[in-house]
Amino acid sequence: MGTDVGPLNPVVEVRDLRVRYPGVEALEGIDLSVDSGSFVLIGGPSGGGKSTLAHALVGLIPQMFPAEVGGHVRVAGLDPWREPIARVASHVGLVLQNPATQLFNGTVEEEVAFGPRNLGLPPEEVAARVAYALEATGCDRLLHRSVRHLSGGEQQRVAIAAVLAMRPSVLVLDEPTANLDEEGAQAVIRTLDGLRRRHGVTVIVIEHRLEKFLPYADRLVWLDGGRVVADGPPAETLTRVLPPHEPRRAERRRAEAPLVSLEGVTAGYDGRAVLSDCSLTLHKGEFAALVGPNGAGKTTLARVLAGLLRPQKGRVVWHANGRRAQVGFLQQNALHQLVCDTVEEEVLLGPRNLGLLDAL
Repeated sequence: MGTDVGPLNPVVEVRDLRVRYPGVEALEGIDLSVDSGSFVLIGGPSGGGKSTLAHALVGLIPQMFPAEVGGHVRVAGLDPWREPIARVASHVGLVLQNPATQLFNGTVEEEVAFGPRNLGLPPEEVAARVAYALEATGCDRLLHRSVRHLSGGEQQRVAIAAVLAMRPSVLVLDEPTANLDEEGAQAVIRTLDGLRRRHGVTVIVIEHRLEKFLPYADRLVWLDGGRVVADGPPAETLTRVLPPHEPRRAERRRAEAPLVSLEGVTAGYDGRAVLSDCSLTLHKGEFAALVGPNGAGKTTLARVLAGLLRPQKGRVVWHANGRRAQVGFLQQNALHQLVCDTVEEEVLLGPRNLGLLDAL
Protein backbone atom coordinates (compact mmCIF):
# COMPACT_ATOMS: atom_id res chain seq x y z
CA MET A 1 0.00 0.00 0.00
CA GLY A 2 1.01 3.64 -0.10
CA THR A 3 3.68 4.11 2.53
CA ASP A 4 2.97 7.69 3.70
CA VAL A 5 -0.73 7.41 4.41
CA GLY A 6 -2.47 5.22 6.99
CA PRO A 7 -6.14 4.19 6.92
CA LEU A 8 -8.39 7.22 6.55
CA ASN A 9 -12.15 7.65 6.73
CA PRO A 10 -13.30 8.88 4.40
CA VAL A 11 -10.42 7.85 2.13
CA VAL A 12 -12.08 9.63 -0.81
CA GLU A 13 -13.75 12.98 -0.26
CA VAL A 14 -15.27 14.97 -3.13
CA ARG A 15 -17.15 18.22 -2.58
CA ASP A 16 -18.91 20.27 -5.28
CA LEU A 17 -16.69 18.82 -8.03
CA ARG A 18 -17.12 20.65 -11.32
CA VAL A 19 -15.29 19.77 -14.54
CA ARG A 20 -15.76 21.63 -17.79
CA TYR A 21 -14.21 20.78 -21.15
CA PRO A 22 -14.38 23.39 -23.94
CA GLY A 23 -18.11 23.87 -24.49
CA VAL A 24 -19.13 20.89 -22.32
CA GLU A 25 -20.08 20.64 -18.64
CA ALA A 26 -18.84 17.13 -17.79
CA LEU A 27 -19.45 17.16 -14.02
CA GLU A 28 -21.76 19.58 -12.22
CA GLY A 29 -21.45 19.75 -8.44
CA ILE A 30 -20.54 16.15 -7.54
CA ASP A 31 -20.47 15.26 -3.83
CA LEU A 32 -19.04 11.85 -2.92
CA SER A 33 -17.55 10.32 0.21
CA VAL A 34 -16.00 6.81 0.24
CA ASP A 35 -14.87 4.97 3.38
CA SER A 36 -11.59 3.06 3.52
CA GLY A 37 -11.88 -0.59 2.53
CA SER A 38 -15.22 -0.25 0.74
CA PHE A 39 -16.20 -1.52 -2.74
CA VAL A 40 -18.08 1.14 -4.70
CA LEU A 41 -19.64 0.83 -8.16
CA ILE A 42 -20.02 3.92 -10.35
CA GLY A 43 -22.70 3.38 -13.01
CA GLY A 44 -24.69 5.43 -15.47
CA PRO A 45 -25.21 6.01 -19.20
CA SER A 46 -22.39 6.80 -21.62
CA GLY A 47 -21.43 10.46 -21.37
CA GLY A 48 -22.72 10.69 -17.81
CA GLY A 49 -19.32 11.71 -16.41
CA LYS A 50 -18.02 8.41 -15.01
CA SER A 51 -14.59 8.44 -16.69
CA THR A 52 -14.19 12.16 -16.00
CA LEU A 53 -14.74 11.46 -12.30
CA ALA A 54 -12.09 8.70 -12.38
CA HIS A 55 -9.57 10.99 -14.06
CA ALA A 56 -10.23 13.75 -11.51
CA LEU A 57 -9.74 11.34 -8.58
CA VAL A 58 -6.22 10.40 -9.71
CA GLY A 59 -5.13 13.85 -10.92
CA LEU A 60 -5.07 13.17 -14.67
CA ILE A 61 -7.62 15.97 -14.71
CA PRO A 62 -6.40 18.70 -14.59
CA GLN A 63 -2.68 17.79 -14.61
CA MET A 64 -2.63 15.76 -17.86
CA PHE A 65 -6.03 16.40 -19.49
CA PRO A 66 -6.76 20.14 -19.70
CA ALA A 67 -10.10 21.12 -18.18
CA GLU A 68 -11.60 23.82 -15.98
CA VAL A 69 -12.07 22.35 -12.50
CA GLY A 70 -13.67 23.52 -9.30
CA GLY A 71 -14.53 22.15 -5.90
CA HIS A 72 -12.51 19.97 -3.55
CA VAL A 73 -10.99 16.49 -4.05
CA ARG A 74 -8.93 14.56 -1.52
CA VAL A 75 -7.89 10.91 -1.99
CA ALA A 76 -5.79 8.88 0.48
CA GLY A 77 -4.87 12.11 2.27
CA LEU A 78 -3.55 13.72 -0.92
CA ASP A 79 -4.74 16.50 -3.20
CA PRO A 80 -4.43 14.75 -6.59
CA TRP A 81 -4.73 18.02 -8.47
CA ARG A 82 -1.58 19.48 -6.91
CA GLU A 83 0.60 16.55 -5.84
CA PRO A 84 3.07 15.16 -8.43
CA ILE A 85 1.42 12.37 -10.44
CA ALA A 86 4.19 9.94 -9.43
CA ARG A 87 3.40 10.47 -5.74
CA VAL A 88 -0.34 10.11 -6.34
CA ALA A 89 0.23 6.82 -8.24
CA SER A 90 1.84 5.25 -5.16
CA HIS A 91 -1.44 5.65 -3.29
CA VAL A 92 -4.17 5.73 -5.94
CA GLY A 93 -4.04 3.30 -8.88
CA LEU A 94 -6.02 3.72 -12.11
CA VAL A 95 -6.76 1.11 -14.76
CA LEU A 96 -8.06 2.84 -17.88
CA GLN A 97 -10.96 1.72 -20.07
CA ASN A 98 -8.54 1.04 -22.95
CA PRO A 99 -5.60 -0.93 -21.51
CA ALA A 100 -3.40 -0.40 -24.58
CA THR A 101 -3.00 3.27 -23.59
CA GLN A 102 -1.07 2.32 -20.45
CA LEU A 103 1.00 -0.64 -21.70
CA PHE A 104 4.30 0.44 -23.24
CA ASN A 105 6.95 -2.14 -22.28
CA GLY A 106 8.11 -5.09 -24.36
CA THR A 107 7.07 -8.06 -22.22
CA VAL A 108 4.50 -8.69 -19.51
CA GLU A 109 7.23 -9.09 -16.89
CA GLU A 110 8.78 -5.74 -17.81
CA GLU A 111 5.37 -4.05 -17.78
CA VAL A 112 4.39 -5.23 -14.30
CA ALA A 113 7.86 -4.51 -12.89
CA PHE A 114 8.03 -1.01 -14.38
CA GLY A 115 6.18 0.82 -11.59
CA PRO A 116 7.94 -0.79 -8.60
CA ARG A 117 11.34 -0.28 -10.26
CA ASN A 118 10.58 3.40 -10.67
CA LEU A 119 9.83 3.60 -6.96
CA GLY A 120 13.47 2.58 -6.37
CA LEU A 121 12.55 -0.66 -4.61
CA PRO A 122 15.19 -3.39 -4.18
CA PRO A 123 15.14 -6.17 -6.82
CA GLU A 124 13.77 -8.81 -4.43
CA GLU A 125 10.80 -6.57 -3.54
CA VAL A 126 10.16 -5.84 -7.23
CA ALA A 127 10.19 -9.59 -7.99
CA ALA A 128 7.80 -10.30 -5.09
CA ARG A 129 5.36 -7.62 -6.27
CA VAL A 130 5.47 -8.90 -9.85
CA ALA A 131 4.77 -12.47 -8.72
CA TYR A 132 1.91 -11.33 -6.49
CA ALA A 133 0.27 -9.15 -9.15
CA LEU A 134 0.53 -11.78 -11.90
CA GLU A 135 -0.87 -14.52 -9.68
CA ALA A 136 -3.70 -12.29 -8.45
CA THR A 137 -4.85 -11.57 -12.01
CA GLY A 138 -4.21 -15.02 -13.48
CA CYS A 139 -1.43 -13.74 -15.74
CA ASP A 140 1.33 -16.09 -14.54
CA ARG A 141 1.52 -17.93 -17.87
CA LEU A 142 1.95 -14.64 -19.76
CA LEU A 143 5.17 -13.68 -17.95
CA HIS A 144 7.49 -13.70 -20.99
CA ARG A 145 4.88 -12.88 -23.67
CA SER A 146 5.08 -9.75 -25.80
CA VAL A 147 2.52 -7.17 -24.66
CA ARG A 148 1.89 -6.25 -28.29
CA HIS A 149 0.73 -9.76 -29.18
CA LEU A 150 -1.72 -10.24 -26.29
CA SER A 151 -5.44 -10.33 -26.91
CA GLY A 152 -7.49 -7.35 -25.71
CA GLY A 153 -8.66 -9.25 -22.66
CA GLU A 154 -5.14 -10.36 -21.77
CA GLN A 155 -3.95 -6.76 -22.08
CA GLN A 156 -6.67 -5.69 -19.65
CA ARG A 157 -5.55 -8.20 -17.04
CA VAL A 158 -1.90 -7.19 -17.44
CA ALA A 159 -2.85 -3.51 -17.01
CA ILE A 160 -4.59 -4.41 -13.74
CA ALA A 161 -1.53 -6.42 -12.64
CA ALA A 162 0.78 -3.46 -13.37
CA VAL A 163 -1.33 -1.21 -11.13
CA LEU A 164 -1.61 -3.85 -8.38
CA ALA A 165 2.19 -4.09 -8.29
CA MET A 166 2.26 -0.50 -7.01
CA ARG A 167 0.24 -1.66 -3.94
CA PRO A 168 -2.12 1.35 -3.91
CA SER A 169 -4.52 1.94 -1.01
CA VAL A 170 -7.23 3.11 -3.43
CA LEU A 171 -7.85 1.35 -6.75
CA VAL A 172 -9.96 3.02 -9.46
CA LEU A 173 -10.89 0.84 -12.44
CA ASP A 174 -12.65 2.09 -15.59
CA GLU A 175 -14.61 -0.90 -16.98
CA PRO A 176 -12.04 -3.53 -15.92
CA THR A 177 -14.00 -6.48 -17.35
CA ALA A 178 -14.91 -4.88 -20.69
CA ASN A 179 -12.59 -7.17 -22.71
CA LEU A 180 -12.65 -10.28 -20.54
CA ASP A 181 -14.42 -13.59 -21.00
CA GLU A 182 -16.66 -14.83 -18.18
CA GLU A 183 -13.91 -16.81 -16.46
CA GLY A 184 -11.42 -13.94 -16.66
CA ALA A 185 -14.02 -11.40 -15.47
CA GLN A 186 -14.91 -13.48 -12.43
CA ALA A 187 -11.21 -13.97 -11.62
CA VAL A 188 -10.63 -10.20 -11.68
CA ILE A 189 -13.72 -9.48 -9.57
CA ARG A 190 -12.67 -12.07 -6.98
CA THR A 191 -9.19 -10.52 -6.97
CA LEU A 192 -10.64 -7.06 -6.32
CA ASP A 193 -12.84 -8.42 -3.55
CA GLY A 194 -9.83 -10.19 -2.01
CA LEU A 195 -7.76 -7.01 -2.11
CA ARG A 196 -10.53 -5.21 -0.28
CA ARG A 197 -11.11 -7.94 2.32
CA ARG A 198 -7.52 -9.04 3.00
CA HIS A 199 -5.58 -5.83 2.46
CA GLY A 200 -8.14 -3.07 3.10
CA VAL A 201 -7.83 -1.66 -0.43
CA THR A 202 -10.64 0.71 -1.36
CA VAL A 203 -12.04 -0.38 -4.73
CA ILE A 204 -13.94 2.01 -7.02
CA VAL A 205 -15.20 0.38 -10.23
CA ILE A 206 -16.75 2.21 -13.18
CA GLU A 207 -18.86 -0.25 -15.16
CA HIS A 208 -21.71 -0.67 -17.64
CA ARG A 209 -22.08 -4.40 -16.97
CA LEU A 210 -23.01 -4.10 -13.32
CA GLU A 211 -24.61 -7.49 -12.66
CA LYS A 212 -21.33 -9.34 -12.04
CA PHE A 213 -20.30 -6.83 -9.38
CA LEU A 214 -23.55 -6.60 -7.43
CA PRO A 215 -22.75 -9.46 -4.97
CA TYR A 216 -19.44 -7.80 -4.04
CA ALA A 217 -20.17 -4.06 -4.00
CA ASP A 218 -21.26 -2.18 -0.88
CA ARG A 219 -22.75 0.67 -2.83
CA LEU A 220 -23.81 1.89 -6.29
CA VAL A 221 -23.45 5.55 -7.28
CA TRP A 222 -25.38 6.43 -10.47
CA LEU A 223 -24.19 9.37 -12.59
CA ASP A 224 -26.30 10.95 -15.32
CA GLY A 225 -25.75 14.30 -16.99
CA GLY A 226 -22.73 15.00 -14.81
CA ARG A 227 -24.70 14.67 -11.56
CA VAL A 228 -25.24 12.00 -8.90
CA VAL A 229 -28.88 10.97 -9.37
CA ALA A 230 -28.88 7.90 -7.07
CA ASP A 231 -26.63 6.49 -4.35
CA GLY A 232 -27.28 3.48 -2.14
CA PRO A 233 -27.27 -0.34 -1.85
CA PRO A 234 -26.50 -1.75 -5.34
CA ALA A 235 -29.59 -3.89 -6.07
CA GLU A 236 -32.01 -1.33 -4.65
CA THR A 237 -30.37 1.57 -6.50
CA LEU A 238 -30.33 -0.33 -9.79
CA THR A 239 -34.08 -0.97 -9.66
CA ARG A 240 -34.65 2.76 -9.14
CA VAL A 241 -32.61 3.96 -12.11
CA LEU A 242 -33.24 1.27 -14.75
CA PRO A 243 -36.60 0.72 -16.51
CA PRO A 244 -38.10 -2.79 -16.24
CA HIS A 245 -36.85 -5.13 -18.98
CA GLU A 246 -39.29 -7.21 -21.02
CA PRO A 247 -37.52 -10.25 -22.51
CA ARG A 248 -38.41 -11.18 -26.08
CA ARG A 249 -37.60 -14.13 -28.27
CA ALA A 250 -35.02 -13.60 -31.04
CA GLU A 251 -36.40 -13.82 -34.57
CA ARG A 252 -35.27 -16.90 -36.51
CA ARG A 253 -34.00 -15.97 -39.97
CA ARG A 254 -34.32 -17.99 -43.13
CA ALA A 255 -30.96 -19.46 -44.27
CA GLU A 256 -29.43 -17.44 -47.12
CA ALA A 257 -26.77 -18.31 -49.68
CA PRO A 258 -23.17 -18.79 -48.45
CA LEU A 259 -21.12 -15.59 -48.50
CA VAL A 260 -17.62 -16.62 -47.36
CA SER A 261 -15.97 -19.80 -46.11
CA LEU A 262 -12.79 -20.55 -44.17
CA GLU A 263 -11.39 -23.95 -45.12
CA GLY A 264 -8.81 -25.48 -42.76
CA VAL A 265 -7.33 -22.07 -41.89
CA THR A 266 -4.32 -21.86 -39.59
CA ALA A 267 -3.16 -18.32 -38.74
CA GLY A 268 -1.18 -16.46 -36.11
CA TYR A 269 1.74 -14.14 -35.43
CA ASP A 270 5.53 -14.54 -35.46
CA GLY A 271 5.22 -18.20 -36.41
CA ARG A 272 2.89 -18.98 -33.49
CA ALA A 273 -0.50 -20.38 -34.53
CA VAL A 274 -3.51 -18.81 -32.82
CA LEU A 275 -6.11 -20.38 -35.13
CA SER A 276 -5.57 -24.03 -36.00
CA ASP A 277 -7.42 -25.85 -38.82
CA CYS A 278 -10.44 -23.55 -38.55
CA SER A 279 -13.38 -24.10 -40.92
CA LEU A 280 -16.41 -21.80 -40.98
CA THR A 281 -19.11 -20.64 -43.41
CA LEU A 282 -21.01 -17.36 -43.08
CA HIS A 283 -24.23 -16.66 -44.98
CA LYS A 284 -25.71 -13.50 -46.46
CA GLY A 285 -27.71 -11.51 -43.89
CA GLU A 286 -26.49 -13.65 -41.00
CA PHE A 287 -25.75 -12.17 -37.56
CA ALA A 288 -22.99 -14.35 -36.11
CA ALA A 289 -21.27 -14.00 -32.72
CA LEU A 290 -17.70 -15.24 -32.18
CA VAL A 291 -17.27 -16.22 -28.53
CA GLY A 292 -14.56 -17.95 -26.53
CA PRO A 293 -11.85 -17.37 -23.91
CA ASN A 294 -9.34 -14.53 -24.23
CA GLY A 295 -6.55 -15.55 -26.60
CA ALA A 296 -8.69 -18.21 -28.33
CA GLY A 297 -8.37 -16.50 -31.72
CA LYS A 298 -11.54 -14.43 -32.16
CA THR A 299 -9.73 -11.27 -33.31
CA THR A 300 -7.32 -13.32 -35.44
CA LEU A 301 -10.25 -14.96 -37.24
CA ALA A 302 -11.83 -11.54 -37.87
CA ARG A 303 -8.55 -10.23 -39.32
CA VAL A 304 -8.33 -13.22 -41.64
CA LEU A 305 -11.89 -12.61 -42.87
CA ALA A 306 -11.13 -8.92 -43.46
CA GLY A 307 -7.96 -9.74 -45.41
CA LEU A 308 -5.71 -8.07 -42.83
CA LEU A 309 -3.91 -11.32 -41.95
CA ARG A 310 -2.82 -13.98 -44.43
CA PRO A 311 -3.45 -17.61 -43.38
CA GLN A 312 -0.39 -19.78 -42.78
CA LYS A 313 -2.41 -22.75 -44.07
CA GLY A 314 -5.83 -23.24 -45.63
CA ARG A 315 -7.80 -20.71 -47.64
CA VAL A 316 -10.58 -18.13 -47.53
CA VAL A 317 -13.21 -18.66 -50.25
CA TRP A 318 -15.56 -15.86 -51.30
CA HIS A 319 -18.69 -17.18 -52.98
CA ALA A 320 -20.52 -15.67 -55.97
CA ASN A 321 -22.44 -13.07 -53.97
CA GLY A 322 -19.57 -11.94 -51.76
CA ARG A 323 -16.41 -9.84 -52.23
CA ARG A 324 -13.56 -9.09 -49.84
CA ALA A 325 -13.69 -5.43 -50.91
CA GLN A 326 -17.09 -5.15 -49.20
CA VAL A 327 -15.79 -6.15 -45.75
CA GLY A 328 -15.85 -3.47 -43.05
CA PHE A 329 -13.63 -4.06 -40.01
CA LEU A 330 -14.14 -2.27 -36.69
CA GLN A 331 -11.33 -2.92 -34.23
CA GLN A 332 -11.66 -3.49 -30.50
CA ASN A 333 -9.83 -0.20 -29.88
CA ALA A 334 -11.46 2.37 -32.15
CA LEU A 335 -8.53 4.78 -31.71
CA HIS A 336 -6.34 2.40 -33.73
CA GLN A 337 -8.30 3.26 -36.88
CA LEU A 338 -9.13 6.94 -36.39
CA VAL A 339 -6.44 8.94 -38.18
CA CYS A 340 -8.00 12.33 -39.02
CA ASP A 341 -8.41 15.45 -36.89
CA THR A 342 -12.17 15.97 -37.28
CA VAL A 343 -15.20 13.68 -37.54
CA GLU A 344 -16.02 15.05 -41.01
CA GLU A 345 -12.52 14.30 -42.33
CA GLU A 346 -12.61 10.82 -40.78
CA VAL A 347 -15.97 9.88 -42.34
CA LEU A 348 -14.95 11.23 -45.77
CA LEU A 349 -11.57 9.45 -45.80
CA GLY A 350 -12.90 6.12 -47.08
CA PRO A 351 -15.08 7.52 -49.89
CA ARG A 352 -12.22 9.83 -50.91
CA ASN A 353 -9.79 6.89 -51.18
CA LEU A 354 -12.35 5.03 -53.31
CA GLY A 355 -12.71 8.01 -55.65
CA LEU A 356 -16.34 8.53 -54.63
CA LEU A 357 -16.09 12.01 -53.14
CA ASP A 358 -17.68 13.71 -56.15
CA ALA A 359 -20.77 11.52 -55.75
CA LEU A 360 -21.47 12.77 -52.21
